[in-house]
Formats: sequence, C-alpha cells, structure tokens
Amino acid sequence: MRNAPVASLVIRGNRQLSAMTILQLRRRFKWFAIDLQEKGECGVPYPFIDFNALDGCKNAYGILVVTPGTSKVLRSPTVKLSLKGCIIIDNTDLVDVDFLDDITNFTLVEDMCTHEIYDNKKLCITDPQRLKMKFKSLLIDQSTNFNCETICSGGLVDEEYLATVRGCQVINGNLTIEGWEKPPPHLNNLRTVRRINGSLQIKNTSDLGDFYYLEELREITVPEESDAEAIEIVFNRGLTNLELTKLEKVSTSSNMKIVITDNPGLAMKKDMVLSLYRLADGKKHTRIQYKDSTTILDGLLKYKWYLVIGIVAFLVLLMIILLATLLTIKTVKRRRLVNKYGFPKPPWTLQPKSRDVLVNWVKGIVLKNPLIWRCSDREVIWPYQEKDATHNDINVLVANNEPFLKKHMLPLADNAALPDKDNFLLFERVKAVISKEIVIMIGSGKNPNCVLQDLPIQLKGEHTYKHKGASHSFYLKKVTQVAPCTQEYLYSVYSASKGGTPKKAKRTLKIFYYRWNSRVMPTEYDEILQLAMLYKPDKTARFSVFVSSAILLPTEKCNGTILDRSELVFAMAVVMEWAYQSRSLTHDIKKIEESDDDRKFWLDHQEDAKDPLLNNEMKGHEVEVPM
Repeated sequence: MRNAPVASLVIRGNRQLSAMTILQLRRRFKWFAIDLQEKGECGVPYPFIDFNALDGCKNAYGILVVTPGTSKVLRSPTVKLSLKGCIIIDNTDLVDVDFLDDITNFTLVEDMCTHEIYDNKKLCITDPQRLKMKFKSLLIDQSTNFNCETICSGGLVDEEYLATVRGCQVINGNLTIEGWEKPPPHLNNLRTVRRINGSLQIKNTSDLGDFYYLEELREITVPEESDAEAIEIVFNRGLTNLELTKLEKVSTSSNMKIVITDNPGLAMKKDMVLSLYRLADGKKHTRIQYKDSTTILDGLLKYKWYLVIGIVAFLVLLMIILLATLLTIKTVKRRRLVNKYGFPKPPWTLQPKSRDVLVNWVKGIVLKNPLIWRCSDREVIWPYQEKDATHNDINVLVANNEPFLKKHMLPLADNAALPDKDNFLLFERVKAVISKEIVIMIGSGKNPNCVLQDLPIQLKGEHTYKHKGASHSFYLKKVTQVAPCTQEYLYSVYSASKGGTPKKAKRTLKIFYYRWNSRVMPTEYDEILQLAMLYKPDKTARFSVFVSSAILLPTEKCNGTILDRSELVFAMAVVMEWAYQSRSLTHDIKKIEESDDDRKFWLDHQEDAKDPLLNNEMKGHEVEVPM
C-alpha cells in the first residue's frame, strides 16, 4: 500500500547499520511511510544499568527501563546522548536519578510506555519540576517516600505549569493565578503544596467557584527583600468559597499582609476570617470583604469537645442510674425470698428438663451403688435419714481403716500428667498397672496412651518399657467397645528383671479405658457406675468399718484426676444433696432409701461390731467389706 498514512516500517536503534545501507533502505521504501534511523543510532539496552553500554553513541532509541530492585545506574564521563523514546523507573532502590543528566536532549514517543518514575521508596527528587520540563509529560510520584520534601519554582499557573508541579510540597517564588475564564485541568496537582516562599496571588478570574485546591497549605513566607502582600485575592467574579483551613503562618515585611477584596460572590465562615486576622497579627494588617456563611452547626462544632464530654458524661450517668436500679430490684427480690423461705433462693433451682436428668442420676446412685465394699453407704451420701455422730472422732477412724481402704480401692490408674522424658516416673506407673489383673483408666484422649505413654493401641502392637535393666513388654491382643465411652484392651505382659531374659506371659492384663469428654457432662451415671462395678474380689470378710471414712480421708490426697475412689463417693454425695436442695426427689425414690432389705441387712450384722466408737451411736451400721 503506497502513501500509507502511518509508518508501516520502523528501523531504529541499530548501531552497526551503515550510512549506505540506510540510504538504500530509504530509496527502496520511498513509497512507504518509514521511520528510519540515522547512522550510529543505538538501541537502549534492557535492563538499563550502565551508561558504558552506550559508549560511542550520540543518539539512542527505545525505552529506558530501570528494573525493580536496582540500587545504582553507572554513569560514564564519555557518554552524552540524545534519547528518543520514553522512561520507566519503577519500584527500585535508587536514591537519586542524576544519571538522567547525561541525556542532553529528549524526544517523547507517544504511547510507547507509561513514561513514569513511580513507587521508589528510597528516591527523593527535590526538584521534580526540572525533570518534568526536560522529559516532557514525565509522571513523577514520590508519595511512598514520606521523608522527601520536593521543591518547585513558582510562576504563572496555567495548564503547562500544572503538569510540572504535581507532587510538589514547596513553591519557591510567587504562585500566581490570573486571568482565568474557567479553571484549567489538573488543578488537583496543587493539593500537595504545603509551603509557599513567596506570595499567593489570585486575581482577575471568573467562574472559579469553590477554590479548595490549596487545602494543605500551611505556610506563606514572603522574602524580606520583597514588599508584597502574603495573600492577594482580588477581582474574582466567580469565586464563591475559599478553603485555607490548615494555614498556620503568614509572614511578610509589608504592613498590609492579607488582602481579600472585590470578590462579589465570596462567602467565608467567620471562624476562618478570625483565623486570618490572628495570622496577620491583627485586623489592622488585613483588608477582607466577605459574606458570612456560618451556620448553627458550625457554632456547635466550635464547641465540639465540650459537646462530646457532655454526651459521654450523660451516658455514664444514665448507666449508673440503670445499674443502681437493677441492683435495687435484685436486692428487694432477694429480701422477699428470704422472708418467704427463710433463706435466699438456691442458685440450683432447675428447669423441668434438668430436674428429670438429676432424678435419673439419683436413681442410678441408689440402685447401682458402685462402692466396692458390699455395704450400705447411704449414711454418707444421704445424711437426712438419721444423725451422723461419727464426726467426733474421725481422725481415729481414718487411722484405723486407711490401710484397708487403700488396699481395696477401685483399680484406677493414675492419670496425672508426667514430666517429659522422666523414665523413672513412667516405669513406676507401668509397675502399678501390671500389679493388677483389671485396671480402669480414665482420660480425655482418644486412646489410653494418654494415661500410660507409648501403650500399644493398634492390634498386634508391642512396646517395651525399660529402666535400669528391668523391662515390661505389652502386646495388644484384642480391643472391644464395651460401652459408648468405654473400650476394653486385652494385653499380654512379658517381664524381665535386671540382667534376665523376657519370660513367657504368665498373666493377661485387662484395661478398661473410659474416655471423659471434658466439655460435656454425661447425662446419666449408667456407664461410669457399671464401670466401677467391674472389680469385685472373690472373697469377702466381715469387718466393722464406718464408710464415711472413705470420703473424709484428707482431701489433699486426691490426685486431681477425673474420679478416684474417694472422689466417686463425693460426687454421689453432691448429686444427692443437689437433688434434695432443688426439691427434685419424688416419693418413690425416697421410699427406696428406707427399704426393709437394708434394715434387715444391718440387723443381721449388728452382733459383729467391734469398734467401740460404732457401738454407741452407730449401732446397726456395721458393714461387710471385700478383701
């Protein structure tokens, strides 16, 4: 296609291309739109990190890209060139861009790249305006470097000036807005200006409207050699509002510091005008004409902190009154209950559903008493039958019966946490476990190895515990789910003494593991009570024991586990007391407590009482205890 309206052939940046070849190309494609380089033009290398790569070049073409993470671009004293193309310096570690001074002439190729210096956290270009004037349309954004103060020259504000002042914080010289018929584009570029080392002049404009583009301006300082006003805003027909709310300092040697006149549509809030008077060291150094636009809301906001404090104080007072009212009501109700019942209403008063659950617990305790000595212990967990006179000499009872009770305690394995890597304590627990034929373990883990570390839990699994030459090997033969929360583990145990060899298992060990869910209280006692009944010695002997000694053993001897022998009795006592205080017991349950069979049992064994403490006031309370 001849006479193409756009370049259809581009040949640029080829350093070795000779003048003869370039001439031949120009003649060969004379009917085409062609973008053809001059002799010696170089292509810009990628990435650009060293000007020495362009040594010998006078002209370069392409995109000058400094890649992310670059901390330095090397300069060359022999390289000064013209660049046609564009620039991208993004997300680098550069602290300056002085290397751009080696580009003596620049021609922008539109739409070749974004043409920007952006997001360089360590870079501070103090005079971005100079670069913007040299590299046309260059975008410089230094907002990520919070410690960088950028400085631009003042001048007459027009569209070209606004394009170069973006991101500037300090203006050196007068900032003059004059003769506008309408606001030019990119006025928002003035929003970053914080200080003007010169005068602010807005004159002879129309249709400015609300001028809020200098809302970040904090200081205006006119040099001492100048006698100009710091602020001169005059003859602006369309100016309706002026925002200089953050202005903190106005300084000039002129007697008249602020002049705002002949702006027929200008409305300002009185507080702002008073602030300008103060900044000018008095009204006499100003000449301000305006329409007052102060509203009732502005008056309230003036005292906003007093208003906030008042509202907070009112809310606090209201909360105190409400709290006092609630406490008074609660106290009155409590007094009424005391007068009605003789004591405050118990916190354990239950809803109907909860009462049903508690009644089922009581039935389980009464009908399935798990105490392993076969006796009636109702005097312990149900003190409302008749008076308990044995508390007078409980220490003697404990001393007489503690060894026997310990010997016949429910076979619960200790489940307190052991220190890590303490092989001695672990081996002692192993010996305690294998000393029994049936062991009950209670824990919150999925398997019994939370009670006895490394205990095999997989079928045919085996583990050997060793300490000072002695060893005990556990071999898992069978696992059975015997109840919803209980599993039976059947082990063969091999033991060897110090220096000996393992012997064939002479016994089998049964471990019943009850998994206690610490977050959910069981709704009935069935399973834990049946579990406690598993251990029953074959032989029994008659022995006078007052069963309250079990629960009255020193409580500090409890190991802090879920349930042991004494803790189980105590738990039943609490449940029965709870049922009594909440008036949950029905007549049929109370009747069980006074059954004829129990009375006959006590009378049949009354003659065997040997303890003088029991013969006086606890006649008929002798019990049959397992060996």
